[in-house]
Amino acid sequence: MLASRVRAILDGDPIDVDQLQRAPGYRLRQHRLGLVLWIDGHRIDLDPLRVLSELAEASARAAGAVDSPLFVPCDGTTAWAWCALGNDGGPALAELAAVVAKAPAPAAMAVGSAGSGVDGFRRTHR
Repeated sequence: MLASRVRAILDGDPIDVDQLQRAPGYRLRQHRLGLVLWIDGHRIDLDPLRVLSELAEASARAAGAVDSPLFVPCDGTTAWAWCALGNDGGPALAELAAVVAKAPAPAAMAVGSAGSGVDGFRRTHR
């Protein structure tokens, strides 16, 4: 359900922002930072999505997010996340790089430019 709602937003489908805002993590009118996270390779002793979820949480804290990120698994080793930054701001990329370097698996992360509103949600992901 979450993934399909997010994909609808990204695809440009008409959405009711007020209705989505009632769901946890969907404060679309805030300034958001989009992340694409993935695991390079596979270690049998780790759960890749758990690692990515923890990486998203740590990245949100490093970015100064106002709450937990919206986390959407895409497959077994890839996920999307959006960090709510309030009404403005953006993280220092060096801080985010340090978070990725501390991950327990060979993880990678792409970071979008922060944006606000529905268009910003889409743009930061792209």
